[in-house]
Amino acid sequence: MLLLVSVFAFAFANAGNLTQDSGEVAFTEGSGTENDPYSLYDVHDLQAMDNDRSVSNALADDIDASETSG
Repeated sequence: MLLLVSVFAFAFANAGNLTQDSGEVAFTEGSGTENDPYSLYDVHDLQAMDNDRSVSNALADDIDASETSG
């Protein structure tokens, strides 16, 4: 039961996009088009925008980027 709750909590907390083993972000919401942009949930998603500048993106949440400041 605890494992199920942990898995659910992880899935809910990471409901946006997931990082693949390659380190690239796999956008789980949106198709990257103007009518259906990729949803950006965290700083990793913001940084992944640089991988393909030809797609459309939209902020899905407030993003705290303080971890990226020097």
